[in-house]
Amino acid sequence: IINRTIVRNTILKPLIVWITTNCGKFLERCEYVSDYLTCLLRNLYAGQEATVRTRHRTTDWFKTGKGVHQGCVLSPCLFNLCAEYIMRNAKLDETQARIKIAERNIDNLRYANDNTLMAESEEELKSLLMKVKEE
Repeated sequence: IINRTIVRNTILKPLIVWITTNCGKFLERCEYVSDYLTCLLRNLYAGQEATVRTRHRTTDWFKTGKGVHQGCVLSPCLFNLCAEYIMRNAKLDETQARIKIAERNIDNLRYANDNTLMAESEEELKSLLMKVKEE
């Protein structure tokens, strides 16, 4: 069993940073995404600002450089596109996977922003994590 915090810090935080810093590069590689949409998404995330509200006060506005917009209908789509891209390019070997579902070997399961990597041993799991992290 792996601590979820370790997986979040190893995969999810870098993934969200990757999405927001490389979204334009990623979209340029997607032949089916128009230049107009790429430009629109870049402008959507350019110059993001946020404020934090507590019980006692609201902070000054500050620039954010990471993360997708909370509540934005595009955020899950961007996350899923980038997560799929990373997982495919990590070239995880389906033959290594030990979990079989509908005659397919499965090495990862994804739902929303949760990603579960599966392996028989700690060494195999570390290998999977490194492949994803490298991508």
